[in-house]
Amino acid sequence: MLLLAGCLMLPAPLAFAQKNSAAKSQAKNQAKSQSNAPGPRKKLRERISIVYPRFNHPRVSEHTLYLVRTTIENLPAHIYQILDEGGATVYVGTNPLDKFPDSLKVVHPADGHLFCNEPGRTYKREMYIWERALAEPGYPEVGGVRTDADIRLATLMQCAHALDDCLENLSRDKAYLALYKQDIASMAPQLRSELSLYCADRPDAPMEAFGEILMLLTGARTPLGEKIKAGFPRARMWVDSTIKAIKPANSR
Repeated sequence: MLLLAGCLMLPAPLAFAQKNSAAKSQAKNQAKSQSNAPGPRKKLRERISIVYPRFNHPRVSEHTLYLVRTTIENLPAHIYQILDEGGATVYVGTNPLDKFPDSLKVVHPADGHLFCNEPGRTYKREMYIWERALAEPGYPEVGGVRTDADIRLATLMQCAHALDDCLENLSRDKAYLALYKQDIASMAPQLRSELSLYCADRPDAPMEAFGEILMLLTGARTPLGEKIKAGFPRARMWVDSTIKAIKPANSR
């Protein structure tokens, strides 16, 4: 009876096999789930992709990629953090035609410049930086590489626009727009003429001014930087204080 009792305490062979099989299946499913789990999210400096060339364009150079990456890495810590946490991405290519092949003769509605000659453009939080303009308007061949200074400025400008989107279009904030309009109203006529792109009665003008102000806050030296400082003192102070006030707690 003692032997029988001892035997009854052992699992039946079939039950043991089923339990062992279930354990193996659970371990296998856990391993599969772990292998399919997303890895650590890439930081902004790692979310830089190449737009591969078309139309026999040369591939974007490693030097240009280096300029874009180091410009982003050297952003003020809180601005970098906002772009990083906002999921901003960067694409670097030779010319807009490589991404948008039907844009050869597309012109900007504001001043008529060719879309394919732009050094950069941003769509919400997707930033594009272009290394070369067209060699001749209307033809797909490209000219020489832009200067280091122009590529860095183009990168900073796209960062400014992406930052605006990360902040839920801060350039449309009522407080900013009120100060922006006050600055224009008190601006000297000559200065207003020189800053006409940023003062025009168009929906994108406040956004363009906001982008230029943000570039100044990153330490960039732009061709119109001093004029922007003089022309938009109220708006510039508001943007500066607002960005600093929403600085993420854990900066890079």
